[in-house]
Amino acid sequence: MNSFTGRPASASNAIHSYLVSSPALSNVAMAISSIVTQREQCPSDSPKAQSIQYYRQAVTSLQTDLQDQRLNRNYSVLWSTFFLGLFEVSLCSTTSLSSS
Repeated sequence: MNSFTGRPASASNAIHSYLVSSPALSNVAMAISSIVTQREQCPSDSPKAQSIQYYRQAVTSLQTDLQDQRLNRNYSVLWSTFFLGLFEVSLCSTTSLSSS
């Protein structure tokens, strides 16, 4: 049961299934968590190579998914694209903070 909506936690189940089945989505989730962790631990440092590596893997996986007619209309493609953009914004804000 979702304590916020009072409904069954079906959204979290759907998100979990997307993360498990989509390399693009799981890699972008790892990239975001890596950059957030880096920001909390060493806010003055530039992003670690690990977060960039996850980002690259996510982009490569997303390109593959977009070429597959079965997957290019899948919600995981939409979420992957959204979170890749979020990562890019986070990366820009981290980079500009570190260079100031």
